[in-house]
This record gives sequence, structure tokens and C-alpha cells, in this order.
Amino acid sequence: LDGVYHYCDSCSMKICNTICIGNSQLPLFNRRKALEIMRYLNDEIVIEHVLKFLESEDTSEIAVALKTLDDHWKDEYIQHVESQVEKGDASYPTGVAIRILGKRGGDEHVLLLIDQLRAYSRLDGKGFRDSRDDVESALVNLRVHSKQTLELISTEDNNSKGFETTIKRVLKKISEAENEKPRAPYVWRGDLFSWRTETFDADPDLEFPFQILSDDHIIKIYNRQPWTYEELMDFE
Repeated sequence: LDGVYHYCDSCSMKICNTICIGNSQLPLFNRRKALEIMRYLNDEIVIEHVLKFLESEDTSEIAVALKTLDDHWKDEYIQHVESQVEKGDASYPTGVAIRILGKRGGDEHVLLLIDQLRAYSRLDGKGFRDSRDDVESALVNLRVHSKQTLELISTEDNNSKGFETTIKRVLKKISEAENEKPRAPYVWRGDLFSWRTETFDADPDLEFPFQILSDDHIIKIYNRQPWTYEELMDFE
């Protein structure tokens, strides 16, 4: 890795520098830098080593590991994302996992997200509010699967006031999203992510997928669904 960092069978995290003498490890900052580099390597062996960082005590390392799984996505990685979401700790990596679930998840993840929404709606503080916002966005992104369940839950009598308010807000956001430009089915957004991955894999001159389109660009393209080349080039 950049002539300094390399895979090391002697170290638990498999990343060392040239002064490694057995079971010593990189200082935390350097190890995190190496992990960031690994994120952009177009090599499946990266995942084998990155998975170990999901058990790290450093939240930044966990977040980068999750983002790396998202970059090199396979359906089997969803279990790791689910496990992080289930922690419900309002941490940075949990927020990353919630956002990934909103992009990669399906009908089977709706109740998990609603359970998190119920928990976060009872708690105060910026971290909890940010996590609640992430869950709301994930449910809106999964609206094809989540809308009916949310509507049913909103009719229940045992909902707390805060949770009821949150549910109504999510349903309003879903309604607004549905009225944006429903010219293409929602799965088209996933097709854009798949196209980006396939294009990246086919071009050895690219260093990472974001050189083609960022996640934000893909979301904007889906929401606005341009008809012409001029409309497509209007994105910033």
C-alpha cells in the first residue's frame, strides 16, 4: 500500500508498516490511513481484511469498513450492516449503516428501521436526532416497502406522542418523494449504482467509483430524472 503499508499475517488487523517485527501494529492514525487507502483498491481481497475492522474499538475505522463494503457491494454484506444498525447507539458508524440499509435494503428491513425510529424518537440530543433523521431518510428511500407498514402503525393507539409525530413526518416525506417525478420505478436507482460499479470494474484507469458518479449525483439523477443530455449535464 503506497510502498509503506502492507498486509501482515502477524498482526490482527492485517495492516502494518515496514518496521513491523511480528505482532506490533501501526499507530491508530496510520492504521486508519491505511484503511482509507484500502477502500479505494479494486481488489476483492480487501474485503477479507476490512471485515476485521467491524470489530474495532475505533468508530472511524468501523465507519470506513462499512463504506468499503458499500463500495464493493455484495448481497451477503447486508448482515454486517444489519448488525451495526441493531446496536442502536446513535454512533457515527451506525448512521453510516442506516444510510446503507436505506440504499441496499428491502422489505425485510422495514421493521428493523421502524424499531430504531421508535427508540430514537424517545431520546434527545444531537446524536439521537441525527440518527432519527438517518432512519427517516432510509424509510423514505425504501418507501415501496415501508409506506403501508407505516400507515398501519400510525393507526395504533399505543404510540407515544413523539413516535406518532415522527411517523407522520416520514409519511409526509414519502408523499412528497412520490410526487417528485415518478417516471421511472424506484429500482432504477439501484440500477444506476450497479451501472457505476460495472463501469468502474471495466475501466482499469479508474481509481475509485466516485470518479464516474458520486452517490449524491446518482440520487439527484433519480429524483430529477432528466430527459435530455442538457438536463443531465446540469447536475453539480
